[in-house]
Amino acid sequence: MWLSTALLQVPRHTTLGSGFDRRAWSGLVLSNWVRTAAWSARGVLVLWMVARALG
Repeated sequence: MWLSTALLQVPRHTTLGSGFDRRAWSGLVLSNWVRTAAWSARGVLVLWMVARALG
C-alpha cells in the first residue's frame, strides 16, 4: 500500500498539480484500485484476526 502510494500515486498527483493531464488522471484512477484492494484485504485480515483472538 505504501509503495503503491509512493511509486504510483505521488508522481501522478505531481503531474496533475501542473494542470489536468488525462493520462496521469487515468493512471491515478486505475492505480487507486490497487490501494483499494490492498486496504480491503488488510481490513478482512484484521477482522479475521480479531474474531480468532476473541473466539
